[in-house]
Amino acid sequence: MNGELSDQELMRRLAIRRFRQDCVAYATRVNSSTIMNYLKLNKPPLNLVSEAPGRGRSRQYALIDVYMIALVRELVLLTGNAQMAISLVNNITYEDDLDELDNPSAEETIKEAYIDDIEMAPHFYCHRSWKPFNSSSYHNGGDWFLLGTVEGGLQPMMYNPNNPNYREKEFENPMMYGSVSVRNGLFINCTMTFSQVDRNIHKYLSEQGEAV
Repeated sequence: MNGELSDQELMRRLAIRRFRQDCVAYATRVNSSTIMNYLKLNKPPLNLVSEAPGRGRSRQYALIDVYMIALVRELVLLTGNAQMAISLVNNITYEDDLDELDNPSAEETIKEAYIDDIEMAPHFYCHRSWKPFNSSSYHNGGDWFLLGTVEGGLQPMMYNPNNPNYREKEFENPMMYGSVSVRNGLFINCTMTFSQVDRNIHKYLSEQGEAV
């Protein structure tokens, strides 16, 4: 919680704002030069939803941009491969929606939708529930995770202790882990990771005297 704001309400308030690079660096724990490497030097570059600024202008990052950068960081920590991490994040952010749209401007349409309403983005980005797992209701469970491998890609799913993929010592208390590398591949707690990003942004803005 931040004051009287729930995690979901904090996310919604942040989603209508834009952020400078110094705020993004603080929130994601990725320094500014590394962020620029993600956006310019890697092939493919990280495909953010916000438009690249014109010459001499600073980028104004959307909230989902900040989440994408934070997710790349988690994957780099697990794999040591920035280029592969960026490819995985690009794919999982846009791939499902692009498959449903068959026109040249599909990607821009999706980006505009994500900016207009953060909850139009893939659910693992915007889920903010800390409810315990409830086997009787799939959508009433706990955190959303990404599980997969570098070679096979990542799959979003809600935590379910009955899934054999979770039957490892590391998952005895999944709330303790942001991201881990286990026998079955990469495991990233998105609810935890992006909630922490929201709190970091809130703290940064508060220290700058800006209200949320």
